[in-house]
Amino acid sequence: MSVSMSMSSVVKGTIFGVVGFLILMGFFTFVGFKNQSVYFDKQISAQVENMEAKYNEYFLKVREIAKVPKEQMKQLKDLYQTLIEGRKSDGSMFKFISESNPEINQQTYVEIQRIISAGRADIYNIQKVHIDTVREYNTWILVFPNSIYAGFLNLKEKKPTVPLAENVSKIFESGVDREIEVF
Repeated sequence: MSVSMSMSSVVKGTIFGVVGFLILMGFFTFVGFKNQSVYFDKQISAQVENMEAKYNEYFLKVREIAKVPKEQMKQLKDLYQTLIEGRKSDGSMFKFISESNPEINQQTYVEIQRIISAGRADIYNIQKVHIDTVREYNTWILVFPNSIYAGFLNLKEKKPTVPLAENVSKIFESGVDREIEVF
């Protein structure tokens, strides 16, 4: 009788050990899933903040460099106004023609174009990484067994936070793309 009792105790102990091990494994798997979801969430949020910072930097650079031509245009406008008023008062067309008019620095416009091009490329690269990360997160929460944990934690698919040019939405809604008209 003691052999059958010790056998029964061994079987019970083994079953208890296996069940305990499975519960522990499930718990640690769940904790790992939760930690990974926090990692994804923080990474996606940081990418949006990075995109906002890049947009801010981009607009500040353009605004900064554009102040120069704006100031030059103001000076040019003031000069022409003075010349026109002077021409009206003394009637001398020759004075207006012979005056030395300031030239607007074309290099400033070239610099603005360079900043716009580089800024757009930087923003595009950040957006591309962000879209890939959101896609990876969405796939990760939908595959089994992650989908069970995601359901338990009420995790939902995310949409990328990517601002689009005005006409992009219209193009995708209509399914028709038109040539860009510059002039």
